[in-house]
Amino acid sequence: MALYHLSFAAVNQSKLARAPGASRTLLSVACDAAEPALVRRLALMVLCNVAACAEGSAALMDAGAVATASAILSEGACNTELQECCVEALYAMSRGSPRFRGLARAAGADRPLMLIAEQANAGIDKEVVQTVLRTMGRDNSDDDHTSGCRNDESNYSGSSLPHRRRVASWSAPPAATPPSSHQWRSVCID
Repeated sequence: MALYHLSFAAVNQSKLARAPGASRTLLSVACDAAEPALVRRLALMVLCNVAACAEGSAALMDAGAVATASAILSEGACNTELQECCVEALYAMSRGSPRFRGLARAAGADRPLMLIAEQANAGIDKEVVQTVLRTMGRDNSDDDHTSGCRNDESNYSGSSLPHRRRVASWSAPPAATPPSSHQWRSVCID
């Protein structure tokens, strides 16, 4: 409990991240099924707080926190409180980290997260799970599991275009280009 309360302060989060072996010790307590659920949950809550700072997130990813959280989520006997803490830890590590996507895919975190998003347990925020999935490049609503915004394909007669974010000014079709530059100048002057 003391580590949990100390980990609220940003200064202590970076100190925990820099402490040799602290991340690995917390991860080993969190993934040990022999530990009581309360102790595992407290370790995961400390990990969530440490992951809130960039230095802590990097230290946790170096220690294998993404794979550990994925393994805890994949456990059959994992309770809702542990799942919630794992999802929050993954969310905290995913923010602003380009490494997270590769580590999460390598750990196979998408499968348990998709199951959690479909089941939508009471304690777990479905939007947080979907945000983590989008960060990983997986979207639960797409059939082909691609991320990004989809263009309105009805304007393009069914052709498949790359997925790009649509800007508001693109909503109208572009004006037809005049056949010659002379006409274009006269249009601009008039």
